[in-house]
Amino acid sequence: MCIRDRLIDRDGITIIDSTIKSFQRTSDLIGFTSRMIVGLIIGDVGLNNLAGPLVIADQAGKTAEIGLTAFLSFLAVLSVSLGVINLFPLPMLDGGHLVFHLYELLLGKKMPERVIVTAQQIGMICLTGLMVFVIANDVLRYLGD
Repeated sequence: MCIRDRLIDRDGITIIDSTIKSFQRTSDLIGFTSRMIVGLIIGDVGLNNLAGPLVIADQAGKTAEIGLTAFLSFLAVLSVSLGVINLFPLPMLDGGHLVFHLYELLLGKKMPERVIVTAQQIGMICLTGLMVFVIANDVLRYLGD
């Protein structure tokens, strides 16, 4: 068996083609998630599209019943979406830390501790509010069914 034969899976797709497709799919998911977030912010997408842990768990169970491929695809979508959300410029998220580092890089000094603490408190309030909202949204979705 030659090396090329080892690089082709059972569907005749090479590892290189699979890798390229995975990057394209991830890029598409990042774009979709970003468009949905912008749509939520500007009001083009309804807040009822936000799902929390109850809906996520329910959908994970449903995709697992369909099969391994559907379940792994669901997990990939979830992972990419959470990755994009984690880059929000809220102080409690990685995006917020990037803002602090960018400030330090551009101005050559650390942001004042008081500003960091206040920003983190505001970020925590925002994230807590978002968590309460999506869980309430989940509960109302299931009570409405």
